[in-house]
Amino acid sequence: AGTFTDDPNKKINENTNLTPFRKTADEYWTSKTVREIMKLGYTYPELPEGNEISPHQLLVETIKYYHPNEYLRYHWKLNLTVKKHKVGSPFQIRVFLDLPTASASTPKSSPNFAGLVSVFARGKETRCANCKVNPESLVNGHVDLTVCMQRLFINLNVKIEDDGSVLPNLLPNQITLIAVGKDGSDMKLEEAGLVSANYVAID
Repeated sequence: AGTFTDDPNKKINENTNLTPFRKTADEYWTSKTVREIMKLGYTYPELPEGNEISPHQLLVETIKYYHPNEYLRYHWKLNLTVKKHKVGSPFQIRVFLDLPTASASTPKSSPNFAGLVSVFARGKETRCANCKVNPESLVNGHVDLTVCMQRLFINLNVKIEDDGSVLPNLLPNQITLIAVGKDGSDMKLEEAGLVSANYVAID
């Protein structure tokens, strides 16, 4: 792990510079200095309003919001690989279950919305040096499908055949991927640079 400006095999810690994110003209942010998000001037609608939230409470609230259930035997995860610079601007790939008619206008508050992968990319005219050196960079994103499957009463278990093969209860045609541009418009997945998409049940 590390950043593109760190030397190979360099040991990193909470005080390692998070280049290229500058705090001042000659100082970079570090993992330690960005832990308390409210001091940075932002928060999320799901977090409690009012007083500043500590890093520990932020972790508690995040776990509570996503409420992963460690007692479930299977957790389902969708893996996406996307060409970072294909679009030339930021975009998202949103994931819906059991909603083949989903589009960019389908609200994320829909019970069928499972999650999204955001790709933060720049246009050709504003690319950094690293972007120019690595024009074929790929972004790997992951969406946990488990909570949405529970909400839609999709069986989380898998079927084990007599020959040992595994048959998932969630079928590929139940998953709809929608590429959404910076302006909120629909894009074809090919135009968004989708390389691959697969899902797994983790035991």
